[in-house]
Amino acid sequence: MRVPADFQCKNLIELEHFAHPKDIPGLKSAMASHLQVEADVFQVEIRLDSESADEVWLLLNGKAQINPSGEPTRAIRAVAGITALKLAERQIAITMQSAQSANCA
Repeated sequence: MRVPADFQCKNLIELEHFAHPKDIPGLKSAMASHLQVEADVFQVEIRLDSESADEVWLLLNGKAQINPSGEPTRAIRAVAGITALKLAERQIAITMQSAQSANCA
């Protein structure tokens, strides 16, 4: 499903509907690990399909506040757009691969 240009994410469950299918297991695993207190903070990179671009990358960071019963009561989260970073990483990988191929020839 493509993300509308005016989309405002209210929670991570809602975000799952727009996440790339290959990123959903990692998103769910990171959330589960954090909520089971296996990880101090929640951090995951995911791709979204967007109406304005082919691929949008987000870095999700968060920390749940857990009550004495061990249940999450609220979450503090931050979402950062990292599409430019991911495009640069992809370009570096392509350049390195081309350089290695040239050295082998």
